[in-house]
Amino acid sequence: HSLTALKESMVTKAIQEAFIDADKSDPTKGEGGATATMILQLGHRLYIANAGDSRSFIGVYVDGKVQVVYASREDKPDLPDERRRITEA
Repeated sequence: HSLTALKESMVTKAIQEAFIDADKSDPTKGEGGATATMILQLGHRLYIANAGDSRSFIGVYVDGKVQVVYASREDKPDLPDERRRITEA
């Protein structure tokens, strides 16, 4: 199990670094808004990352109809934990 945990931590770190790198290369230099969503499937695992107030959905077909099985939240600054994160940053 430690190998699985190591692989998961490596994937998580790579995703975090990708978002940090994208933020550093922001062509608006913080003057504009941007959002990013990433959904990565590796085998039977899904890794989901979201920044900003965009939303992402994962849907599956069940009996010919789409069912949403995951929806990200919009990280709006009026959410208490998002306001706290912004203030602390």
